[in-house]
Amino acid sequence: MNTFKKALLVFLIIIVVLGSVLSLSTVEFRKDLGATVTGLLLAFITVTVLMERALDVFLTTWRAERSEEMDEQLTALNQQAAKQDEEHPEQLLKLENLRKEKRQYRAKTRIIAMWSSLCIGIILSGLAGLRTLEHLVTQQSLAQLEDMQLFIFKAFDIFLTGGLIAGGSDGIHKVMEMLRQFFETGTQRLKYSKK
Repeated sequence: MNTFKKALLVFLIIIVVLGSVLSLSTVEFRKDLGATVTGLLLAFITVTVLMERALDVFLTTWRAERSEEMDEQLTALNQQAAKQDEEHPEQLLKLENLRKEKRQYRAKTRIIAMWSSLCIGIILSGLAGLRTLEHLVTQQSLAQLEDMQLFIFKAFDIFLTGGLIAGGSDGIHKVMEMLRQFFETGTQRLKYSKK
């Protein structure tokens, strides 16, 4: 186990022990949780679609030109390799190197996109007040939290929401689908139990 995993495990154990030993206040979920979750997820889909489109525009203007150049070079090298009767190792090496460069370029673009969306998500959550957990619990139970507890709750809410937004609209859509199936299954169980 590497150092990071060990440190994370120790940190989580400390949190569990502190949470068990200290008599901290707990939060109470809202009564209309289903409607609240659905509304929040729809709002997040809207926000993430807008953010994804904006990031796509920025990344395309910044990174697409080099990507298109590499595509053209790959096409030309592939055509040259197909036309040649004899094997030319230097052509094949050029082709393989360009393919590797293209993969690395795409990977870097994905990393830039993910970090950018995470930063935007955290900014939206932290500064614009777009939060998830805060809307799922009652305001009375939040008011009863100790100052440090409330700070940790809000900080975690900001990071959680930022990560949710960074995950994109497809991830949120999957969460909505999972919740829909869960509620439908629960409704069907209730119907069958009443018969």
